Amino acid sequence: MIEHVFDPSAVVEKLHGALRAGGRVCFEMPTSEAIDRKFGEKRYWGGYHFPRHLNIFSAASFAAICERSGFRVVRVAYRLQPVHWAWTVHHWLKEKGAPPALYRLFNIQNAFAIGWGTVMESLALLTTGRASNMQIVVQKDDAEPRSGSPAGSPEEVQPPVRDGHEAQ
Repeated sequence: MIEHVFDPSAVVEKLHGALRAGGRVCFEMPTSEAIDRKFGEKRYWGGYHFPRHLNIFSAASFAAICERSGFRVVRVAYRLQPVHWAWTVHHWLKEKGAPPALYRLFNIQNAFAIGWGTVMESLALLTTGRASNMQIVVQKDDAEPRSGSPAGSPEEVQPPVRDGHEAQ
């Protein structure tokens, strides 16, 4: 739900303050690293869900927010979200002037569209290690957050683990 809030940093900070040492939080959200986002030309991607999704993160950019709040990233994993593929194709076809009978096939109530999206997501995950959604688990350690310390840019922050493998 973090993609739905106006100030994700404030929410993460409040969660950090509410947890005891050793407590964990699991976030799941669309990722800007999704290959279907690239195919969607940054305009048609189903993960945008505008105006409901106010923020779209990469693993590195969200890890940076969590680390600035004092969390340690424990795990980053990617989860299938076939609906994004269906919406991406639907939006693209509709805007390109395809017949309604064609673009209406790609909706979340059509088992074919969801099945096709699942195949596409599975192929993306197998070939790139990424899918449309990411799951990030963070932990509050005994140490307090580094208040006032400069945070690295999102590109400099690498999550330590991705589905049990070293982050690339």
